[in-house]
Amino acid sequence: MRRWRMVVALVAALAPSSSAASGRQFAYTQESLVAGVGEWELEPWTTYRHGREEPYDRLDLRLELETGLARSLQGALYLNLSGIATAGGTEVGFEGVSAELKYKLSDPVADVLGSALYLELTGAPEELELEGKLIVDRRVGDFLLGANLVLEREWRLPGPGAESKLSAIFGAGWHATSRLLVGLELRNRNVFPAGRGLGSSVLYAGPTVAWAGRGWWGTLALQPQLGALKGATTGRLDLDEHERFEARLLLGFFL
Repeated sequence: MRRWRMVVALVAALAPSSSAASGRQFAYTQESLVAGVGEWELEPWTTYRHGREEPYDRLDLRLELETGLARSLQGALYLNLSGIATAGGTEVGFEGVSAELKYKLSDPVADVLGSALYLELTGAPEELELEGKLIVDRRVGDFLLGANLVLEREWRLPGPGAESKLSAIFGAGWHATSRLLVGLELRNRNVFPAGRGLGSSVLYAGPTVAWAGRGWWGTLALQPQLGALKGATTGRLDLDEHERFEARLLLGFFL
């Protein structure tokens, strides 16, 4: 029996961990699994943001092409677009292109804790952004837990200094069926303006639903702003740096 347990553990550790098994389970919380070598996936992202001090609606669109580059290493390219509607009118713009690398350090099933490192570089006509993530997650039976620590650095071109953002993201989900996951995501987002200390800190939280189809998957999250820990502008909310409400829809198609 001991020998068979060792064989099963070895197979689980060496098997290629692929997002193709079920796709993204959360909309904001990244998981440690990566695509297998030779696997390709097309992911359209849609993020809707609503409500600031003045009338404000924003739609961010990302089209991601993702593949496994090597064992435990995943790469992706993104095309980014946005549309913003305010009292002054509507503006549609090109938000640049992004390149991503994600390296899995440990597996959420075979190991005590899944973990990964993530790096993304975005180049836009007037902005350069670098984003790094530390990813941990754990799968126990029908339950999935995940957490991310995210550091972003943005440079305006041209412009003095750089703005930094630090986020802590948590996700918890339960597989109601083999295809359906229902869960909750919580985010704490902190903004450090160029040359200054902490300018704003807000909390978002809301439900997440994920469905794994045959050859595709989808994840939807609703995220109202719960309150500002620092920088409140309207009641207990910060509607200067952040929106009152966010919703994100992710889709994935295996190629």
